[in-house]
Amino acid sequence: MKCRDVKVVKQPYFVCCMILALTFLCIGCQDQELSHGELSNDAITFALYNIGDDNLSSSSKKRAVEKPIILVNEDGTDSLALYLTIADTIDWGEPILHADKDVTRGTPINNDNMVSKCSGEIALDAFYKNDTYIEDVILLNSLTDVHTQVVHYWPIAKDAKISFWSYHPKEIDEAADAAFTINNDATSPSLSFYYNQEGSDSKLVDVKEQKDLFLAYAYQGKEQGKVNLQYNHALSAIRFIAGKVLAGTVENISLSDVYAAGKLTYQPNQAVKLTWELDNSSKSTLDQDLNVEIKENMSGTPTQPITSDANETTFLLIPQPTTGKILTITYLRPDGVHDVYKATMPDGAWEIGKAYTYTLKLMDGLSIEATAENVVNKVINGVEITNTYNKPCYVRAMIVGNWVDDANNVAALFNPDEVNLKITAGNSNYERATNWDTYWLYDETANVYYYKKPLLSTKHTEVRLFNKFTNPITHADGLELDFVVLVQAVEAEADKTSVKAAWGNTVADQLDPL
Repeated sequence: MKCRDVKVVKQPYFVCCMILALTFLCIGCQDQELSHGELSNDAITFALYNIGDDNLSSSSKKRAVEKPIILVNEDGTDSLALYLTIADTIDWGEPILHADKDVTRGTPINNDNMVSKCSGEIALDAFYKNDTYIEDVILLNSLTDVHTQVVHYWPIAKDAKISFWSYHPKEIDEAADAAFTINNDATSPSLSFYYNQEGSDSKLVDVKEQKDLFLAYAYQGKEQGKVNLQYNHALSAIRFIAGKVLAGTVENISLSDVYAAGKLTYQPNQAVKLTWELDNSSKSTLDQDLNVEIKENMSGTPTQPITSDANETTFLLIPQPTTGKILTITYLRPDGVHDVYKATMPDGAWEIGKAYTYTLKLMDGLSIEATAENVVNKVINGVEITNTYNKPCYVRAMIVGNWVDDANNVAALFNPDEVNLKITAGNSNYERATNWDTYWLYDETANVYYYKKPLLSTKHTEVRLFNKFTNPITHADGLELDFVVLVQAVEAEADKTSVKAAWGNTVADQLDPL
């Protein structure tokens, strides 16, 4: 039996973002109630309904982040882009979750799959007068036929109130090394436990073993009728899909420095109900072999889930900062060449109860070239961009660095904090034209340079991206900094329709008209 403060053990699992509600009409354990000397003929029974999206407008459910994450091939010759969409609720819509398909990998729970995924896996603990009153699991035959394993009853005492705690998966109260503590104070109830997602070899547990993690609380008596349990999700959902891509196979996706463990505290009466205290010693690698064949899709729609078996791959991670994590995607081309794309994740965070969808795309663009006048002793002169497309274009550029060894092999991933690659007036590594600001627009957040003037066909930038760059040698291991200038173009139109769609209105409004 559990008491007010209970130590239990828990196995590693994951969570996502959802809000569901269980309505409990009670079903209780006669032996337990007789031990209290209070027996009632009123059983507690249950009904299930979904309240997740009732108070959300369609515009608040999903939002897109305009600036992509640029993934660069290890040899610096090619690049891909990841475009992020954030969903505020578990209801992702088509084509993400399919109620009519088996879902065998890490899966966020919603009202379409709760019966098949959660029956017997949702724990229900109830406390009366700070003693354990119910210790059971919830069974779901359907969304309207919800019950516990045995029948439980309300206490016969007038105005008697019970505190109900429910959580999924039920194993979180069985962890070998963690204190599972419930505080039943009616004014400030709380539940806390240590949660560990680490698998073997300092890697996170495989995606197919990940489970959604959610908790609910209610404090009431018989006179209030049904016990409404509104579930709060404690993890973040990370998903990858393929958009506009060439044919190939996504062999592997990995994320470095992912927090695998921490202490979760649930305070249902607080404005912020769920809080995580990350374990700084738990950083692991999420390394998933997928081997997903991607069909060529140059139109970009519909999107294809990157998954190995059931059109579903979701990484259910402890909410945490994304800053500095290394994302690696291994892509096998039809000609047998393995491309390894890497990117440093930008500043930000995966937040509790939200779904993050990263769409893998080719860098949208037209035919352009970036050329250097000459390269002598690591000094690069005269980088300019030429429009080789047959129509006017707007162009933009990004500088990406790699640390290379004496054989010119990439030996370490570049950290932008190590060397200042920004083409700014105060950066002594660069020489730039005195009228640079008239021709170039710099987005410091995304580290992207936009050429303000539309480039006519066959013409090059009148003012170079830079006149001269001296490549510093500053890496602790004596490696040299090599870099590539990635360029991209969008067809120029008088009303800037294409550039607005591709790069956003804020950028388009600062570019010179055609």
